[in-house]
Amino acid sequence: MSNYERCENMKIGICDDSVIFCEDLKAIVDTYCAETGISADIIIYHSGEALLEDTVPCDILFLDIELGDVTGIEILKRMKENHLPTTVLVVTSFPQYIDEAMDYAILRYIQKPVEAGRVFRALDSALERMDERYIVLRDIRTRSMHKVAFKDIVYAETKMRKVLVHTKTGTYVLREGFREFKNKLKASFFAEPHYSYIVNMNYIKCFKRTEIIMDVGEEDKKINVSSDKQHSLRKKYYRFLGEE
Repeated sequence: MSNYERCENMKIGICDDSVIFCEDLKAIVDTYCAETGISADIIIYHSGEALLEDTVPCDILFLDIELGDVTGIEILKRMKENHLPTTVLVVTSFPQYIDEAMDYAILRYIQKPVEAGRVFRALDSALERMDERYIVLRDIRTRSMHKVAFKDIVYAETKMRKVLVHTKTGTYVLREGFREFKNKLKASFFAEPHYSYIVNMNYIKCFKRTEIIMDVGEEDKKINVSSDKQHSLRKKYYRFLGEE
């Protein structure tokens, strides 16, 4: 588990010393987020040092190799040393560095000038990688630790200042803030229908404007959809299903 703070939305970083390039790439990423219903803070770093000084690691990072102060390779090295949970997409005009960058498990290499379609596909791959992550849960009832895959979480809710995490095989009770817990669930299939719930859209059995029915096994779970979340949830769920 990381000791770093987490931002509320997914954090996507762009590290490049070209102001124009950063703005152009940010516009592409903004479009992707709007079309997919992804909530993300897009942060631009115009130097390697600015990126390294940020104490909140990016979930996804577009990284240039040729920077004025610190090379992209050095940044990758430091990120590996600090075990940062960042999915890196290298964007550069210098392919001779790619072999060395691959030693640090970058996800993709995107050659400049970038094309929107290629950026979209790279982000799709990055989200797929994030979907495969897991979380460690400390159950206060049994005082035990459990490694749970994101995909196995059906939904979570907050009750009596505790977090109840409902999975395919059982329920875990945590003593932590619900907002803090939600910030750890960085996967594309999670959605928030209500301030007291977060759900895995893979388990939505029925979707209505004001409520959703979760498939939790023998007994379905009905969850109300807050009025201020109805539009965004419907858009995100239709996108998840591949519908316009």
